[in-house]
Amino acid sequence: MRKPNCECYRCKKPVYRRPKQIEQFNHVYCSRSCYGLSNQIVKNCSTCLKEFKPDKTTSRYCSKGCANIGRKGIKYTKNQKQNSSRRRLDLLEKQFDFQDCMIKGCNYNRTYNVHRLLPGKEGGKYAIGNMFAICPNHHAEVHANLITLEKINDYTLMEHEKE
Repeated sequence: MRKPNCECYRCKKPVYRRPKQIEQFNHVYCSRSCYGLSNQIVKNCSTCLKEFKPDKTTSRYCSKGCANIGRKGIKYTKNQKQNSSRRRLDLLEKQFDFQDCMIKGCNYNRTYNVHRLLPGKEGGKYAIGNMFAICPNHHAEVHANLITLEKINDYTLMEHEKE
């Protein structure tokens, strides 16, 4: 083994290189990892704009937290406990304390779907008086145009069969 005649540009470890290699290259490295680490590209994070050295050439964010902020689609938070349907059902339960499907004469009480009497495409909002907790069977029948619903009051509907 030869005596070291120079040192690594990055970690200062003594290393041997041929004189021609020392002249040819500006810097000498002891390994590929030192070469890669010292020649790593610095980028700015797309979210926080801090400088970082990416693991991959396609990386755009400095951390997973910044990547989540930059995501498109559903945003997850620590305080998110229930989805919008559950919140709407809770609002209806708090307001009316119903025990069964809100269609008169239906005794189904296992699960409920929130249904808008005036559809959203016609300007109907999820608000008391327009949203009702109905059983999945009635909900499917309404959307299949087998029955129509008539509002009796803010918490009761009447079904009519279509002919």
